[in-house]
Parts: sequence; C-alpha cells; structure tokens
Amino acid sequence: MDRQSGGGIGCRACLSVRGPLFIHNWLDPAFGLVVKTISVERGAWVGADTLTGPGVTIQEGAIAAAGGVALKTNPAYEIHSGNPARLLNEREFINEGM
Repeated sequence: MDRQSGGGIGCRACLSVRGPLFIHNWLDPAFGLVVKTISVERGAWVGADTLTGPGVTIQEGAIAAAGGVALKTNPAYEIHSGNPARLLNEREFINEGM
C-alpha cells in the first residue's frame, strides 16, 4: 500500500484470503498501472475472493462480501455483494466493541 497517496488499511480492518487490491487497467493490453488509491477503513472487512478496484474505499464498518467485485466505494456500515457489488444490507452491531 502506498501511504503517501492516502490509501491504506485502517485499525481493526480485515482483508480475507485471495482478496486482490486491483491496481492495473484491465482494458489496456499492457495492463498499465492505475494510479488511484485503495482504502479499507477502520473496522471494514473485505471478504475472501473479493476484487477491489482502483480508487475504491471500503468505508468504516462496511463489508465487501466474499466473491464480490467492488468497483465503487462501499459506504460506511453497508454490506455489498455481487459482480458488480451492490447493496445487500446494512450492518448492525450486537455489541458496542468497534
């Protein structure tokens, strides 16, 4: 992660297995680098096998569900799933521990 560009992973954020942070232009035959930040904010979770595209922020407490394709910012405390990722539900907490 390039901390100078503002991207990063927040406190208590979770990146599950095989969750690539995709920073290359798949439309370019040379797969050129896309210089846009990717951020996973505090308490957010990127599920297994989820592709996160350039310029995307998984906002605080949000979930990018397993197997999804996050091409747009995932708003705080929302659960997004699918290809492309869409709102599935809002995240509710049982305990105040975040």
